[in-house]
Amino acid sequence: MSTFDLFLLLPVAYGAFKGFFKGLVLEIASLASLVIITVFGMKLVGLVTPPIHEWLGDSAGFLPFLPFLLVFIGIGFAVRAIGKVIKKGVHLTPLGLLDNVIGAGIGAAKWGFAICLLVYFANATGLDKALQTVRESEVYPYYLDAAPGAWSFVQWVIPFGRQALDSFA
Repeated sequence: MSTFDLFLLLPVAYGAFKGFFKGLVLEIASLASLVIITVFGMKLVGLVTPPIHEWLGDSAGFLPFLPFLLVFIGIGFAVRAIGKVIKKGVHLTPLGLLDNVIGAGIGAAKWGFAICLLVYFANATGLDKALQTVRESEVYPYYLDAAPGAWSFVQWVIPFGRQALDSFA
């Protein structure tokens, strides 16, 4: 196993570690917040932009980013706060340890999913074929096999995913 393989596995181990302490409830809350931010964030930006533009003016070209950042932070904090309240309730029952163990699995899967997407983009652009380290990897082929499924899931959740890839590649 090469250093590159360890580099590919390290995020999954990190995700399992963090997921254990976050637990299933907060892992689901973090995934939900990403989906909510992606889907509803753009819609809410349209509502938030006019008052911010009226208040700040153009702000040296930062106007498109500021409302999205505010919506992103607001939704993220709200979903996390709700998740923490639910987690506290779960940990008052005998299901607290189960919440942590399943959270470790979800955390590992989430980071594995992210690596699969990076591998998918690297493969789509041909970047992975140019590197000898990638060709000799023992772990990379597993990610490469799972990558189309990960991207299909993204396209299912976010219908404009195909357009995003077409403009990228």
